[in-house]
Amino acid sequence: MTLDKANKATWQGWPGAISLPFPGSTGSSNGFALWVNSPTMEDGSKPSRCLETHPKWVTGGSIQGTFTDVFYSGYVVQSSDHFVAKAGFLSGAKSGANDANVTFKIVFRPEGGPNTTTSVNHAYNGSLVTIDIPLEAWAGKKADFILGVNALNPAASRDWACWVSAQILR
Repeated sequence: MTLDKANKATWQGWPGAISLPFPGSTGSSNGFALWVNSPTMEDGSKPSRCLETHPKWVTGGSIQGTFTDVFYSGYVVQSSDHFVAKAGFLSGAKSGANDANVTFKIVFRPEGGPNTTTSVNHAYNGSLVTIDIPLEAWAGKKADFILGVNALNPAASRDWACWVSAQILR
């Protein structure tokens, strides 16, 4: 699974399980997911693009994308597979009391369960986070994923959370 499948994911803003279009609009207070071309990230890096997933603009707001296309494409976990993601904020997401502060969340959903959730809290600090999930326990099973971002500050207006990469490595 790569971020290239973001347009095939089902996007929702929470609370309220509000269906979101892809690409969304940066003006949507319900949250949005969209591609950002040539972004500057909080660590100064400049990837060719990132997937911005901005949570709903309320206390405890979130966004999630369910990537079921991975399951239906026939992906089967191999013993050497790892799900590896790199995420952080767009440059400028720092603004005093409104600094960006979120939980990046990955839910791995193997056929027949159980689901496994990996979460990493991240505040705007000039670096990106890397999440590495070994998948060998589910070798031989079909699976899909959910990528999510939960707001941790009451003012989520600057939670410009971006996934620079999210993929299965073998």
